[in-house]
Amino acid sequence: MTGMPNPQDEAVRTVAVSPPSRTVVCLVAVLASALTSAGALLADHLARPVPVRFATLNVAQLFAERQEELMKLAAQGTGEGGTQKAVDLARTFGKQLEVEALALPEACRCIVLVRGAVVAGADLPDYTDLVRERLRQR
Repeated sequence: MTGMPNPQDEAVRTVAVSPPSRTVVCLVAVLASALTSAGALLADHLARPVPVRFATLNVAQLFAERQEELMKLAAQGTGEGGTQKAVDLARTFGKQLEVEALALPEACRCIVLVRGAVVAGADLPDYTDLVRERLRQR
């Protein structure tokens, strides 16, 4: 019975896979290209460093303002008591200013420079007023 065709073999022969049409091939190529480009753009965006931002803080101005207030307080006080109170307030002010200055970079997400150290860049944001207000609230 080798010469007789088998119906199962005949069914297998008639089911042939036709090659994909040109339209399908082009669509797959365009989709693959778009996904590759999007992936490359995303990788470039993620690998690019975040630009560094700068701001300033006029520490000298804050100290000068506080020094003026403390000198008035010391002048009003009598003897060692008034002077000691002014010294204690100055010490407290220094600690509070340090806390505020160290917290500022995290709050503004920037590098804070002392205003007197900036030679150029007058357009940099200045946080002196903000720190002054925070120190008054303490």
